[in-house]
Amino acid sequence: MEIARRCMSRSENSAVTTIVVRGSTQNVLDDIEQALDDGICEYKVFERNKKFVAGAGGFEIEMSKKLSEYGDSIKGLTQYSVKKFAEAFQMVPRVLAENSGLDATEVLSELFVAHQNNPNMAVNVESETQLIDAKQDMVLDNLEAKKNAFILATNVSITILLVDQIVMQKPAGGPKMPSQRMSGPMDQNDAGF
Repeated sequence: MEIARRCMSRSENSAVTTIVVRGSTQNVLDDIEQALDDGICEYKVFERNKKFVAGAGGFEIEMSKKLSEYGDSIKGLTQYSVKKFAEAFQMVPRVLAENSGLDATEVLSELFVAHQNNPNMAVNVESETQLIDAKQDMVLDNLEAKKNAFILATNVSITILLVDQIVMQKPAGGPKMPSQRMSGPMDQNDAGF
């Protein structure tokens, strides 16, 4: 049985396009539709801003490096905040390395050394070498998408830091549920299971 779903439609005089999606099951159809939606949204972002940065953690390591340098130039408690913010950027390449089966600490160390000469060096998740030149290998991320992600993550962090009290709700009062008796050949020693 083949299922089809019409996502969009287009004619000569219209700016709307038809995409007919076919799949053997509803789940396959949903996955294909989601992939199409993701691709179309990515294209929209690309059309708005055609600037790209090194992907695979390269951009994040460069940001971490620059923020650490900035943190060294300031004094007081603000320095610690900036340094921790710089450290947070290292999580993307760390997670990429760990998920690729690489030694994350070693990869981060190599990335920082490599970024002294080339700001486009990134985590290589596909071969034996641990690093790649993201720009040369066309492993790129859209700058606008990165910017929005970092703004949202920063806003969430600030919101969490501003919370000064957590209010816990008491469990709702009401009639207690009767204890259920276990059926079968069990004795009092089995009651804990």
